[in-house]
Amino acid sequence: MTGTEQHYRQDRQDRQDRQVRLARREFVRAHHPDTGGDPEVFWRGLQAFDRPGPGSCGVRVVAVRSHRPLLAAVLLMWRRYRRHHTAPRVH
Repeated sequence: MTGTEQHYRQDRQDRQDRQVRLARREFVRAHHPDTGGDPEVFWRGLQAFDRPGPGSCGVRVVAVRSHRPLLAAVLLMWRRYRRHHTAPRVH
């Protein structure tokens, strides 16, 4: 294979990778749960994009739920406990 052929193959692969990245970005914009999309559809679509194969962008996405509601609940419980289980103040 000559240098020119290799250059054209690499250029074609770069264009395919760019198209896959653009398609993935459009999918994320359309189906992301933060913009009103269905989380299950979003998750399955990302899995389809992340499958190894020709044109895959090789990016692994891990979705996690926010821990903030849990932290807020624990903090509220702790405050209530401290309010009712502290020694009275003596002036």
